[in-house]
Amino acid sequence: MPSHGAGGYMAVRYGNARLHSSTYKDRHPHLWEKYFREAAAEVYAYSESEWAELYERVFGEPFSRAEIGFEREKRQVGREHDYGAGRGAGKYGTGGEGKFHKALRLWVTDNPSLVDRRYGRATRTETEFPLDSGDRVDAVYHLEDRVVVLEVKSRISNAVDLRRGVYQCIKYRAVKVAMDVREDVTVEAVLVTETKIPGDIAALLRQHNIRHRLVAQNRGRA
Repeated sequence: MPSHGAGGYMAVRYGNARLHSSTYKDRHPHLWEKYFREAAAEVYAYSESEWAELYERVFGEPFSRAEIGFEREKRQVGREHDYGAGRGAGKYGTGGEGKFHKALRLWVTDNPSLVDRRYGRATRTETEFPLDSGDRVDAVYHLEDRVVVLEVKSRISNAVDLRRGVYQCIKYRAVKVAMDVREDVTVEAVLVTETKIPGDIAALLRQHNIRHRLVAQNRGRA
């Protein structure tokens, strides 16, 4: 949800001068959310050609669809192809699993007590654990009182890939809960990284109750 600073823009867009008030969001939270969701829907509905036209109107110079495609490709730099369903290329992309991701995945699987001392007595650990959704979890710890699903992001992951990891954790946890026949099972999710995470991603992890574990690239200092 945006802060009240967005009110001025929405007031003009939707012809409601009251939105410009710095107190409108606090006084009318449900209406504020309604206007925000409508605005967000309009943004997502914009096509590439419409964005290019808007850019030219604002900055007075063309911005082609080819340039948009190039910018989108740049966002994939640092993306470890460890997502999706199946094994091999289906999970890791045509280039296969990277060496840093594989090393971290196997280390996390073999060292639950180093990820968290509470996991030291894991009764069973697995890697590339298959979910009924067709996904495979990098590592799973089966403890007596809980299950832990872990997504790993190695040193080559950029901010885009780290954010993706948060949503992978959300998905894997929800599917694992749905798969478990026990009604009172606790499933935790952990994002394991070799690099520090930005503040916005840390906030996203807290919002969704996902733990983060930073491990050293030199495992001797993990």
